[in-house]
Amino acid sequence: MSSKIIISAEASCDLPKELVEKYDVRIMPATVIVGDDILHDGEIEGEDLFRYFETTGKLPRTSATNVNEFDSYFGKLLEEADSVIHFSISGGISATCGNGAKSAQGMSEKTGKEVLSFDTRSLSTGMALQVLYAARLRDTGKYTAREIYDMVMARRPYAETSFATESVNYLAAGGRCPSVLALAANVLKLRPQIVMKDGKLQSAKKYRGKMSKWVPELIKDTLEENPDADKEICFLTYSSAEEDVLQAAEKQLYDFGFRKVVRALAGATICSHCGPHTLGVLYYSDGEHPVE
Repeated sequence: MSSKIIISAEASCDLPKELVEKYDVRIMPATVIVGDDILHDGEIEGEDLFRYFETTGKLPRTSATNVNEFDSYFGKLLEEADSVIHFSISGGISATCGNGAKSAQGMSEKTGKEVLSFDTRSLSTGMALQVLYAARLRDTGKYTAREIYDMVMARRPYAETSFATESVNYLAAGGRCPSVLALAANVLKLRPQIVMKDGKLQSAKKYRGKMSKWVPELIKDTLEENPDADKEICFLTYSSAEEDVLQAAEKQLYDFGFRKVVRALAGATICSHCGPHTLGVLYYSDGEHPVE
């Protein structure tokens, strides 16, 4: 197709910089509030947020991107493109998605160009999976923006997102995890597995012990529950972890057959909700989908 299509995503997709640059993905900043400071994802790292909580006892907060901010952002993109496909964090956990959809409709009507807002029904690199698939389809030059949107939509239910964390204080404080689970996890020192189902976070299995013990169990369970993987790529996404834990996890995923395992350090938006020592495995579970 001769028209220029821009692929855009919110910073909460945690797509590593090298892939952002390789596939020319535009990233919309997200707001993180730390005390009286209003910052953007990228201006502060997860480790800084964790230290702030340890020092003050106060959790960082995030703020949904509003319609006016989306209007300004989309307007700039449309100065250089005929179409924009924008990928949002799940509408089931953030108002940002709905605001983006409202802005996309208004900007399309105002400019006569196509702005498509996509609810990934996921977060972090569960979003990134869908962003990369869209970018690879665009780069073939064979598809319109609407065709790309529909093809990614068909795979959306299969973007597996499974992670576990050593503390659910962050999730509980944001209303994204039942308080009873937070109490049980803290008292019994459980490491709850959290998965995305129908666009929302749900607790699943529970683990115990150090990361070196529960990470292999998490990966094993996730792969067994969702074995029909598209082995093109798998994200190993974490907020903080020891190098030996990451190396062992990579080996486990490569041994399963993934051709590419990408480490992704979670950004401030995700870290502000998941806390330290969180690790996830994210991949498509609908078999091979070569892009030609």
